[in-house]
Amino acid sequence: MHDEFELGSGSTQGVLISFTTIRRAPAGISLTSPYHVCVVEMTNGLRVTGVLEFGDSEPELGQSVYELRQDGMQIHFSNSPSH
Repeated sequence: MHDEFELGSGSTQGVLISFTTIRRAPAGISLTSPYHVCVVEMTNGLRVTGVLEFGDSEPELGQSVYELRQDGMQIHFSNSPSH
């Protein structure tokens, strides 16, 4: 029940278990819509939320995703390990 978090290092690969497309970003969000928000189960079993950066391809449940970068408290994932 704390409002401060710390991102640690760990697995950078996971499986996409859920996502939704945001077509109108809420006020104060710095992402350009539309964008995908996701839940990824990392190889160590931890489930994290993040943003998908897939370019022109559509995400599919069950596909492998890779941590692209951490932007503050936001984790960005890609469908390519070398994105």
